[in-house]
Amino acid sequence: MKEPEQLNPKKLRLTGAFGLSDSEQSQIFSKLLPAHNRCFAASPDFAWVMARLTKELAQPGIMARTNIIALSRAVLCELVKNAGKNQSQKNRQSEPRVLKFADELRTRCAEPWTLNSMAAACRLKRTQFETLTKELTGDTPLHLLNRFRVRQSQLPLKSSNKTITEIAFNAGFSSSQYFSRIFKNLIGVTPSRYRQQRGSLATYDQRFLKVLTKLRASGNGS
Repeated sequence: MKEPEQLNPKKLRLTGAFGLSDSEQSQIFSKLLPAHNRCFAASPDFAWVMARLTKELAQPGIMARTNIIALSRAVLCELVKNAGKNQSQKNRQSEPRVLKFADELRTRCAEPWTLNSMAAACRLKRTQFETLTKELTGDTPLHLLNRFRVRQSQLPLKSSNKTITEIAFNAGFSSSQYFSRIFKNLIGVTPSRYRQQRGSLATYDQRFLKVLTKLRASGNGS
């Protein structure tokens, strides 16, 4: 059986009796699937709906069926709402951990990281880790990693006689071709052109640094 994060919200469907469109169902499942906690505290509204639904299930007739559908949709809405609250709270608690890891990643960017290994280092599920990293730094984890690797490559390009291939491997890239493509996307010129121009060091992670500084100032980054 697949883990929830491996399921595609766009392919999951409820029974047609709910009367929900494909886009509505996709939004519902995209909220429910990341919720790792399957237990929620029942709100007064939720308790009332469940009690009413239980009564209607015991009643015959088309009106009872109509009420059951309406109440079932209300139950679904409550589940989605509570799942969102739970995930937001969990994300807030995990933010310092993600930022601390991102800070460490700057000095360990040459290591053979994958999305899974980075998430594991933060003790988070891959989807939650990816979402938090994007929210906090403005980059996906792999894009952030590439930024750090490119930044690490800039100084040897400017001040050493190492080959571009050697610099690429030392920075953590798997090939000089991939390194050149990423470098040009971020810097605007190829590594060889950058070396010829002796370009300046770019500061890519300013948003990340500002968030980290704010977090430490609040006393939550320890």
